[in-house]
Amino acid sequence: MRHWDPLPYITGPTLSEARAERLAAQFFTSARPAGTKVDADFDIDIEAKNLTFLMLLAVACVGQPVTVVCT
Repeated sequence: MRHWDPLPYITGPTLSEARAERLAAQFFTSARPAGTKVDADFDIDIEAKNLTFLMLLAVACVGQPVTVVCT
């Protein structure tokens, strides 16, 4: 069974930190129930998004699959 690989989006023609950050944010946005309000002063997802962004960027830099850091 073949799985979706998000890394080509990040590596694109060149490695893009902005794309990695957008992808991490999209993962969290799509996991949040529709209509949920986010309190900017108390959004614990910010650190989780940052960690996900850094992990995606790290595996994209070394050309490894996402499973290297996500399992």
